Amino acid sequence: MATVAQPTPLTRSHERRLPNVRTIVFAVFFIIAGLLLIALTPTLIAADAITGVNFGQNMEALLGTDPTLPVPTIPFAVVVGLVYIVTGIIAFVPAAARREPYAALYYTRQTLLIGSGILIIPTVLILAAANNDFNLAVMLRASLRLATPIILGAMAGIWTERSGVVNIAIEGMM
Repeated sequence: MATVAQPTPLTRSHERRLPNVRTIVFAVFFIIAGLLLIALTPTLIAADAITGVNFGQNMEALLGTDPTLPVPTIPFAVVVGLVYIVTGIIAFVPAAARREPYAALYYTRQTLLIGSGILIIPTVLILAAANNDFNLAVMLRASLRLATPIILGAMAGIWTERSGVVNIAIEGMM
């Protein structure tokens, strides 16, 4: 009786790691956000708009000069839009399994997504203050001050959920 050769299954080295749903959602978000930044910023903001980013009075005393950093608003928005589009496209590329030499692509994809997510904050601040100055130190201080109660309530919710109690009134108790 003749034996039939069974096909060998693909080993781990031949697997391709496809992006998960969360990565795909973020990739689509960044591509759409990049296209909107590139298309709408020149129509909504004056062509010669320059946003001044100030780092606080302590920096002025330390440097002895005005520490305001002039940022051309439209070129900044276009560069950020291009970064978002490239990040979204790279996020769709399947990466090889983690043990492969191509694992750098997997970690690069995640790093780009995280970096683009962090880049949203200065982009919104610079676009909102177009043709004006804003103090970055004051913005960060106020953000931390206003976010503290929400963070404490979220941590309390996590602790009660982990202990087995479902508490739906955390916001009311805050």
